[in-house]
Amino acid sequence: IALSIAVASGAGVLIASHLGRGERDAAARVFNTAFYCAIGMGALIMALGNLFIDSLAVMLGSTPDIHGEAIQYMRYIVTFCPFQILSFLLSGLARNDGRPKLAMIALAAGSCSNILLDWFFMYPLNMGIGGAALATALGPIFSVLILLPHFLRRRGDLFFQLVRPLAYEIGKIYSLGFPSFIMEFTIGIITFVYNAAIVRCGYGELGLAAYLVIGYLMLIILTFFLGMAEGLQPVFSHFTGTAETSRAQKLRNFSAWVFLATGVLCYVLILFFSRYFFAIFNPNDAELLSFLNGRSAAYFCGFPLAGFGILMISYWQSTRQT
Repeated sequence: IALSIAVASGAGVLIASHLGRGERDAAARVFNTAFYCAIGMGALIMALGNLFIDSLAVMLGSTPDIHGEAIQYMRYIVTFCPFQILSFLLSGLARNDGRPKLAMIALAAGSCSNILLDWFFMYPLNMGIGGAALATALGPIFSVLILLPHFLRRRGDLFFQLVRPLAYEIGKIYSLGFPSFIMEFTIGIITFVYNAAIVRCGYGELGLAAYLVIGYLMLIILTFFLGMAEGLQPVFSHFTGTAETSRAQKLRNFSAWVFLATGVLCYVLILFFSRYFFAIFNPNDAELLSFLNGRSAAYFCGFPLAGFGILMISYWQSTRQT
C-alpha cells in the first residue's frame, strides 16, 4: 500500500501540474509510466513474497501458536498484491483526472465486497482465516474493474498508450511520492515494532489481539485524515501548475484549522466512547476489553496533531517541496 500510494501521489503531483498548464500529452505519459511502475512492483512483491513467506512471517513477529494462520493469510495477500497496488494507483489518478466520485465508488465497492466475502468465506464456506485473507485479496479486483473503463475508453485526459518509460521520469514519480510512502510505511513499521515488543514483554496473544483492535481504530482515524489530504492534493498541485501560490496558501491555512479541530474531536470521542467500539470485536472477553480501555487514552494522545502533520506533508509534497 505504501509503495502504491507513493507512485499514485508522485504521479498525481506531476499530472495535476501538467494539466494545470494544459500539457495533456505530458500528463498521459506520466500516467502510463506510473502504471508500468505499479505492474513491476506488484510482480516483484508477489514473487519474492511467496518465495520468502516463512521467513517474512517470523520477521514480522508471528508466534509458534499462530504461525500457520499467518502463512495462510499472507500467501493470499502477496499473491494478489498487484491488484491492491493498481486499485490505489488508479483511484488516485482518477481523482487527478477529475473523477473523484468514481474513485470513491470503486474503493467503496472493494471495501464492501471485502466485508461481505469475509462473512461468506469464513462462515457458510468455513474457510477460516484463509477465507478472510481471500476476501481481502479479492476486494481490490472489484475496484480495478470499476476504474479501468475510465482509462480504457479515454473518458478523461489520462488513458492507456504505449510509451517508453524514462529513468528521470520514474525518479521524479518516486521522489515526489516519497513523503506519502513515509506516512504509509511508518504505520507498517510501527506495527512491526509493536508486535515484536508485545511478544518480548510477555503479553502474548492477548497483547497482539488488543493491538490489532486498537490498530483498527487508529487506521479509521488516520485514513480519514489521509483521505482529506489526498482530496486536497490535486487542488494544491493544480494551483502550483498555474502559479496561484496565494490561493494554495489560503486553502492550506483554512484546512489546517479543519484538521486540528477534527483531531481534537476524534480524541474526545475516543476518551468517552472507544470502549463501545472495542466491544464490537469481542464483547464477552472482559480481560481483553479491560486491557484495551486501560491503554487507549495514552495510545491516542498525539492524534489531535496527527491530521495537521498529514496535511502539511501533503501540501509540501503537492507543491514539490519534498
